[in-house]
Amino acid sequence: MSKISSRVRFKVKSSPSYIINLLAKEGVTIRDIEREGSYVIFSVSEAENKKTINILQGYSREYEVTEKSGVVYFARDMLKRIGIWTALIVVFISGCIYSFYSMDIKINGLNRLDSETVHQVIADNSIKFPIAKKDIDIEKLKEDIINLQGVSLCDIRLRGHLIEINILEELPKPSILEITLDKPVVSKYDALVTRVVVLSGTAEVAKGDSVKAGSTLIKPYYTLGDNQDVKVHSGANGYVYGRVWYTKSYIFNDTIVEVKRTDKVQRQVSFQFPFFTVKKNCPFEIYEQENIESIIYCPFPIIINQTTYYQLEKVERAFVFEAEKDAILEKAYSELDALLPPDAQASRKWYIVKTLDKTTVLDIYYEIEQIISD
Repeated sequence: MSKISSRVRFKVKSSPSYIINLLAKEGVTIRDIEREGSYVIFSVSEAENKKTINILQGYSREYEVTEKSGVVYFARDMLKRIGIWTALIVVFISGCIYSFYSMDIKINGLNRLDSETVHQVIADNSIKFPIAKKDIDIEKLKEDIINLQGVSLCDIRLRGHLIEINILEELPKPSILEITLDKPVVSKYDALVTRVVVLSGTAEVAKGDSVKAGSTLIKPYYTLGDNQDVKVHSGANGYVYGRVWYTKSYIFNDTIVEVKRTDKVQRQVSFQFPFFTVKKNCPFEIYEQENIESIIYCPFPIIINQTTYYQLEKVERAFVFEAEKDAILEKAYSELDALLPPDAQASRKWYIVKTLDKTTVLDIYYEIEQIISD
């Protein structure tokens, strides 16, 4: 059978002689006849395909088209796959473009240095993705990063779609205790002194003394002689502990506005390609959202964001302080704890509630022991 001309191959339940005579009588030319059990297999030209089907159906013959071959059917098959060819062309063109562009950045070696500082330097160098590799001034970017405080060395390399920045930070400076011979230790707080530990110098206060912020706690010298009239400057150093009072106030209105979720939820998927983004706007005016981000490479990176939007609404309700007092106090104590220095030890805490016209005022008080020296 010619491989260029188009052919249709049939499988019919019949004897060979019957089907040959039947189709020959109707003027249909058949080729490549085979027998398979009670079936006869043959081919006809594409032009006689419909005529053959009509004859077989007219005589109630059981048949099956097993193969279609030739230029016509090959062309039809290719046209059906136009989407695949288009995608392959897009991927090929994108891959060619992608090889000349950087799509992302990776920073290694950051321990003490804030990453936002490095990203700001990158932004100041007009690096915004995607960016052509030829437009990246690596030497200038490297110099600007090295000029950052705390950076010792910097190496920048272009690896595929990535700008890889390797940073070597400077070693931390040693902590050196600086003692000025004529500088006293003073109080940072209004406090009641509870303990005094003098490492050098002379204590100016004792347990039970009240001091103001800025008061001298340890003098930077020793006194000698029978009348203690000889001063030997040694510098002041030590730790002074005292009781300090902290307070924080809260005001609550009799009516409050809360934001709550409704039962309306919208889920959307957006695609971020190297040169454009396909994204829909959120349909809600007030909402919360949850994002799941994933990246696929084909070969350029495509960021897929799956976003779930939850509609919110404002609801006004009456506020009764006594009904919510325990939860409010727990939150207030937690917030005040966050303000305390690490060495603080709470010895007493209390609160006062004042009910005014349409408002409630809550005052929280802490009495703690901590280092009060500077």
